[in-house]
Amino acid sequence: MNKSSNDLTPYFLVNPNGLEEVRNLQKGLHSAVEALQQKMTELKEVIPLDKKLFTLPEAAKYLAISESFLRKDCSEGPRKNRTPGPDPVKVGDMVRYTREDLDAWIDKHRKQRAYLCNSDTKAAS
Repeated sequence: MNKSSNDLTPYFLVNPNGLEEVRNLQKGLHSAVEALQQKMTELKEVIPLDKKLFTLPEAAKYLAISESFLRKDCSEGPRKNRTPGPDPVKVGDMVRYTREDLDAWIDKHRKQRAYLCNSDTKAAS
């Protein structure tokens, strides 16, 4: 039986260094998965998944934005030519953010991939 170049012969059998490359890729993927699992564990400790109200520092971590952005938006309100922050909730003297409002804010300000790609190609033209 004659094998063609279009068959599914494993890469490491065709390329002399292929097996080593595959092993290196496996090690890299294993390291990346371990790092992601560690980060997820850290985030679960910082922000419990069942939490409904977030403090300003917790909300900033949840959104991956700076605390100062939320603080300024909360105290000064929306600023001209700036993305407004999520709606805060006043609980007595405390400011909190609901998970629902944070998720809605993410959805509202999410940029679509096609939009980003189109803006890059227009800028390059």
